[in-house]
Amino acid sequence: YDKAAAYLETAAARNPNIPDALIELGLLNVQAGKDLEARDALRAATKMDPFNTRAVNSLTLVEELATYARIESEHFIVRHKPGVDEVVARELVAPLERIHAVVCATFQHEPPGKTIIELMPDHQWFAVRITGMPGIHTIAASTGPVIAMEAPREGRNHFGVYDWERVVRHEFAHTVNLSQTRYRVPHWFTEAAAVSVEFAPYDFQTCQLLVHVLSTDTLFDLTQINEAFVRPRKPTDRQQAYMQGNWMYRYIVDQWGASAP
Repeated sequence: YDKAAAYLETAAARNPNIPDALIELGLLNVQAGKDLEARDALRAATKMDPFNTRAVNSLTLVEELATYARIESEHFIVRHKPGVDEVVARELVAPLERIHAVVCATFQHEPPGKTIIELMPDHQWFAVRITGMPGIHTIAASTGPVIAMEAPREGRNHFGVYDWERVVRHEFAHTVNLSQTRYRVPHWFTEAAAVSVEFAPYDFQTCQLLVHVLSTDTLFDLTQINEAFVRPRKPTDRQQAYMQGNWMYRYIVDQWGASAP
């Protein structure tokens, strides 16, 4: 993030009449959890281009986040919208510290500083937090120093209740992996590692999928498996990428030990 920000700041200064670099700088700082820097860049960018939807949405988001309450623990900062979400936010703290201990011990690394957990009030706010647009296929995501999650709730604009502790363990694994590799980790590998700390067996549907791709010689190669996460061609591609990757990860551990990954 820091190197990319420096390049984008230079690009914006060299051509101050085009908003592209400022837009990217603002979106980058949203992902990095640097709200004030994001706000300043996005305000300048949207003055030049008020029709860029991601920039406008993201500016609205960071201004909204400024009104959120904070709960701090030894390793985390939990941010939430004032009101009913405080109930869930306070319940997060003790399990988060347990998650920190388990995941950091598993990967033999502890990220510097506190990880920000943002409890977003509904699915659209969560989606904008991650992509700048109000639609996304998941319920939680890590951008490194920030983990955003949709409030686990039934009703309009929600994906429903979910096992948030399992989900956050998965996302915090990404935070740890990104920190320990300085963001130089293949997509499939961090997803495989994250699935490994969900501590859940494969369901029957997943077993059937893996048997099918093995028997039909349609396992992904190392290029296809990365592309399947972001540009799936079949409805089962993303699930296969998660689970085939974890299968490969388990093989590494079984053959060469828990520290091999």
